[in-house]
Amino acid sequence: MNIETTKALQKYQQEKRQSSREMVNRAIAQIQANGDDVNFKNVSVASGVSRKTLYKVDEFRNLIKEKRGDQNEDGYKETILKQEQKIKYLQEVVAAFEDDKTKLEHIKLKLKAIYEKIEGARDEVRKKQASL
Repeated sequence: MNIETTKALQKYQQEKRQSSREMVNRAIAQIQANGDDVNFKNVSVASGVSRKTLYKVDEFRNLIKEKRGDQNEDGYKETILKQEQKIKYLQEVVAAFEDDKTKLEHIKLKLKAIYEKIEGARDEVRKKQASL
């Protein structure tokens, strides 16, 4: 091969790489805008760049892994937020049950006092009936 052919091939390769880079970046932006998962399959389908190329080119592979990691991190944050909300709600429910329990214990004590009063009155009635 002569030098001109080699330079032309190198230029074509650079242009193709740049074109692929733009297609991959647009595809990732589109995937994120749609709320879909950024992964090799989805990027390949959306960009028209083969999965083999996405895995082979370090820049593409690292970009997809980075975006996928961001998704996972966002997912973890969302999960943690939901769990914190559930915990807060359950703490409120437990507090309400504890309050109800305290009220029921007071009612139980009052009922016990009333019962003892009734039993005392019943005993007095029996004694008076026995003395008649």
